[in-house]
Amino acid sequence: MRARQIKFPACGEDEYFNTTKSVLRRPRNKSVEQLYKRMFLLVSLQLGRKMVLSAKIRKMEEKTFTVNYRVYTGSSEFDHKDKELIRCAQEAQQHSYAPYSGFQVGVSLRMADGSLIGHGNLENASYSLCLCAERSALAAAAVMFPGMSVGTICISASAAQQMVSPCGACRQVISETEARQKSPVRVLMQGNEGQWLEFPSATALLPFPFGPENLL
Repeated sequence: MRARQIKFPACGEDEYFNTTKSVLRRPRNKSVEQLYKRMFLLVSLQLGRKMVLSAKIRKMEEKTFTVNYRVYTGSSEFDHKDKELIRCAQEAQQHSYAPYSGFQVGVSLRMADGSLIGHGNLENASYSLCLCAERSALAAAAVMFPGMSVGTICISASAAQQMVSPCGACRQVISETEARQKSPVRVLMQGNEGQWLEFPSATALLPFPFGPENLL
């Protein structure tokens, strides 16, 4: 194929355009020349329209995420069942193994049938092998009560006057527990200066979790 050229009169300039590495020579027939002109204008309009639509789609939008939770001045404000759950977490905390950090964490779970499970964190000299109390408790629940939902998870720690919040990995595991059982896991956790915090579900702690739908 011979390389050819076409000059678009619509440009009003001596600019030449290549099309698929070959160009067509400017037609001698004026009617064909007008046809090229109209085609060029139509393509220009279509490209301009696409650019406008693209700009609208990419426009930034600001949104707000609100977390609703309750703050209790102390464990005495809870009902009997929650007080029992808090005691279970505090007792499990005493049996945790944390010789390196000295930060003992205790977790308790209340299952759908009312049963309680307590677990503590387990540290290791190879730090990457340390086990969080939250994930350990959930793993134990999956084996001890297969197919049963977790109603509430309670978290306490040896730092009595400080807030104890689950790490990101534990939040992810609690979130998938909710997704698997198709019901929320209520979260109670130790707050600052003797306070306790209550969250209706793990979604409040991890609003944008990674789930099975994110896998390729």
